[in-house]
Amino acid sequence: MSLADFRYALRLWKRYPTLVIVAGLSLGLGIGATTTMFSVVNNVTHYNLNFKDTDRLAVLWATDTEQGDGNSPPDWETIQAVLQHGHSF
Repeated sequence: MSLADFRYALRLWKRYPTLVIVAGLSLGLGIGATTTMFSVVNNVTHYNLNFKDTDRLAVLWATDTEQGDGNSPPDWETIQAVLQHGHSF
């Protein structure tokens, strides 16, 4: 970028100040939103659960064939049956 290009850009900014303000605000809001989302996702994904053996945690899902739902939380009776009769838990 030469000095002439820089002067030309400054002349355009003087001629269209609203465009420069809108572009600057859009850029600032975009960078701010991206930074905020990264911070939130980073904190959620790297959240320390403070369990003794985190590599042994398991997720229990129920499958309802009548409704076609494959990822629903199990009801209380199913949880109790797994805890009482299951050998892995």
